[in-house]
Parts: sequence; structure tokens; C-alpha cells
Amino acid sequence: MKTDTKIGFIITYFHTSDEGLNLLIENLKTISRENYYLVLASHSPLDKNIQEMCDFYFYQQKNIVDDRKYSHGVAESNLIEICLKHLKDQSINYTYKITYDVEIVDVNEFKKWNIDGYQFVSCNWGTNIICTNSFFTNIDFLLTNITFFRSIEEMFLVNTVLENCWEANFRNNNVLDKIYSFSDKYEFYGQNKIDLCFYNYNKIDFWYSPEETKFFIMNNSEDMNNVHFRIFDYYTDICIYLNRDFDLKQNLIFWFIPPFSLNINKSVNGFYLEIYLENQVIRKNILIKDFDLKHPLSNKFKLIKDTEVKFNEFSDFNDMSIYDLFSFNIDEINNYVDIGANYGMSSISFIERDIKTYMIEADQSNVDILNRMWSKNSKIRIIDKAISSVDGEIVFYTSPGIGSVVSSLYHTDANGNDMERKEVRVQSITPNKLIEEFIDESEIDLMKVDIEGAEYDFFETITNENLKKIKRIIIEYHNNDNYRAMSILEKLTYCGFKFKLSKWSHNCGNYIIENKMGVIYAEKI
Repeated sequence: MKTDTKIGFIITYFHTSDEGLNLLIENLKTISRENYYLVLASHSPLDKNIQEMCDFYFYQQKNIVDDRKYSHGVAESNLIEICLKHLKDQSINYTYKITYDVEIVDVNEFKKWNIDGYQFVSCNWGTNIICTNSFFTNIDFLLTNITFFRSIEEMFLVNTVLENCWEANFRNNNVLDKIYSFSDKYEFYGQNKIDLCFYNYNKIDFWYSPEETKFFIMNNSEDMNNVHFRIFDYYTDICIYLNRDFDLKQNLIFWFIPPFSLNINKSVNGFYLEIYLENQVIRKNILIKDFDLKHPLSNKFKLIKDTEVKFNEFSDFNDMSIYDLFSFNIDEINNYVDIGANYGMSSISFIERDIKTYMIEADQSNVDILNRMWSKNSKIRIIDKAISSVDGEIVFYTSPGIGSVVSSLYHTDANGNDMERKEVRVQSITPNKLIEEFIDESEIDLMKVDIEGAEYDFFETITNENLKKIKRIIIEYHNNDNYRAMSILEKLTYCGFKFKLSKWSHNCGNYIIENKMGVIYAEKI
């Protein structure tokens, strides 16, 4: 093999603990002092100071690992292929490759892997004659003779173990004479230490029962006390379930039913669990069909992974099924006004279609989240005001966490609860000021009003002239005592709207106008 040209050195990484990260940093320091082209390929984001130790760094966000044993082989294969192609682009012909869990004691130990006459050098690994964990190779040789899998299903059609897949490739291509294998890993690594694993992911089992709509977690290791864990929808990265303080006792099975569990069947591409320990995050994927299948706005949703359970709202609004009864054509909508935006989930379908969207929200915690996600988009305007019968400062009541959906003008929320309500002062505008001063368009194609009981003030305050500027309006009404919602219908009728009513949930009565809550869809005739 040539020794007069620069050789590559690939390290693949996935964060499991601070101990593992520290070992990676030490290995990078060691290799970066040598005359190698250093490539760090990671499934976990790393700080800039770590990236700058390398000649080339890339972070692949998708983690192609799930509950199936050895599925991590696809993730490793994916990183290796990207590294090899990059090195080839740099006109580098040969490379070393190791994982982060090798402690480098002596860099000279690697030089013995460079054996004349052989194109791939590794060691016997269990019953296999090769090792994919660490090796030295001619780059063209490996790219020519190996199948790099894009999915777990594709790999598992061949074999569940990556070493078996590669060995089968070498045998089928009749290139075993180009391969050299050390007798075992100890001879191969020499003084360098191997198998320094910092977390065994088999210590946690995670599965889902669609019949029961339950998630199950089993801790096969020592007790984990006071842990914070979350379950996410893989397609969107939106939280399905969370528990901030739970004791995962050893060898016990725990089951959890997410809130609004009927929406779980709307998940299109599996789930993942994250358990947050002091110095590490344990992640387990299940039921993922395609690791590349992500919602177009999933990067936005990642910004709110640390907030509340919102999958139910996303799934209600994403396919517009919540409005199926109303049968309006979203392609006819050029602007959308969302009054009571909360996290903005009801706006997602409009944002995806690049429709001008106004989000009006008074709860500052929700406003902060909206700004985090959407403040840099010129097609989206976030208006941090309450909508009421007055312009100016008013008293507003917020609820913590997932309860922010019922923050409102009233001490008792729309569900009749007054526990943990916090009184704050916020700026308010009337619906007239909103339409006349904050909305750019002369007509509003679609407005949604969900303001937890303040919808009655909205319709008492809005002028007929301004109401007629709205082509379509969706109103969620609350606290419908003594047919109070009839006042809304009367004003809509007077201003030339036709309307339909819908149950707020399937549990509500069939005579909708008698229900405490419901939905009105009105369209100008």
C-alpha cells in the first residue's frame, strides 16, 4: 500500500454519555496531531471546538436504530459510506476507521494494519472473518464491493449483522484473497483498548400496543429514580407523552396511555423514547418504517421538543379532518387569521402551503414558543395581544404546562377549573382594531376564533362592517349556558353568513346548540 500520500482516518460517533464524549475528544486530540485527514461522522450534534479538531465533520441527524437487535448496523453503514465518498473526493485512496469507544494508547498500533498486498484489513470478530467496527481499507475497493444499506428492512433481507452482510459481499465478489484478518481483536488493537461501551441500550425495552393504545417501558438494569422521559412521534418530533419525575424500577414493566390517545393511530412513522439522565440521553426507536420520512416542518417542531404534549392538536389540524364537516377548499385561502393560536398547530396546514398567516396569542409562554418557531418568516405575523372588548391593558389568567390551551380572560377556565390559575396583565385590542390596524388584507379568507369563552365579547364588539370583511370564520364556543351561542348565530345571520354546527367532541350530544361547547363554521353567502 502507498505510504507517500495522506491517509484518511474516520471516527464514527453517537453520544451515550459524557464519559464517551470525553474519550472522543481525547482520541481527536491524538489523531489530529498525526499526518492523517481526520473525518468525524456523528449521529449526535457536537460543539464547534470539537468540529474544528477535524479536517471534515458531518452530523447526520437521523439515527437509523430501532427496537430490532443489530439495527444500529445500518446507521454505522450509512456514516461509513458518506465518509468514504468524501475521502474519495479529496483524492485520498486509503483510510483507517474506528468508533469512538476505542481508547488510543499508542497511535503506532494502527500502522500495523497497513499490510502490503491487501485491500481490507481487520480482525476475526466472533464467527466472522472481518470486523466493521474498525479496519484499514482501500477506499475504491470498499465502495466497489460493499452494499451500503439505506434502511433496516433492506439490510435485514440479507442478514441482521453488518459483519455477515459485508462478509457475504466479499465472498460473492471473490475478493477474499484481498482481505487480511488478525486472529482476534486483542492482537488487532494491541495496546489500544476496545469495547469501552458506556451504556448498554438493551437495558431498556420500549414497545407499543395499538390494541390498548399503551406504551410500555421495561428497565432491565439498576433502578432509575426521579427520571424525566418523553415519548415522541418520529415523523414530526412532537411530544406524545411526558413524565418529569418517575421511578423506573428494575425488572418492572410500566405502561402509559398518552392524553388524547385516540389520535395515536394518526402517527405515520413510528415513535421514539428519550430518557434524560444526569449525563446522558437514552433513546429507543420503535415501529419506524422509513428513517427519511419526516414532516416538512419537523425541524421547527424540534425547537419545542422540551415543551408540552402537542401531538393531539397537530394531528387534529394537520389533515384538516377536524373541519371535514365544513368542506372548504384550503387552496382558496390566501390568508388565515388564527385568534387564540396557542402553539400554532391549527396554522400548520396553512404555513405548509405558504399562506399568509396571522397568529394572535396573549399567553406569553405561548408567544415565546411561537417566536421561537416562526419569528423569522415574513409570511407569518405574531401578534402578542389578547382580544377583548377594550383596547389597553387587561387582567388575563394563565394555566401552566399543557393547561396553556385554556388561558383566558376569566379566573375559571372553559372547563370549569380555577386551580393553578395565575393572574397577569397583558395588552388587549378589540377585534375591530385587529382587523383595521393589524391585518394587511382588505378581506380575510379564513379566521379561527378559539379564545376560551371570550368569543361572546368578540361578537358583541366587532362591527357589522368588520365582520363582513371575513369570508369564512370558525368559532369554538364555550360556556354555552342558556343557549348563549345563539347570539353569535344571530349576528352571523344578520351579516349575511350561512353556517354549520359541529360537536366539540364525539362525546357531546347530538343537539349541538344545547352543548356547553361546540364549533361553528360560517361562510359569507
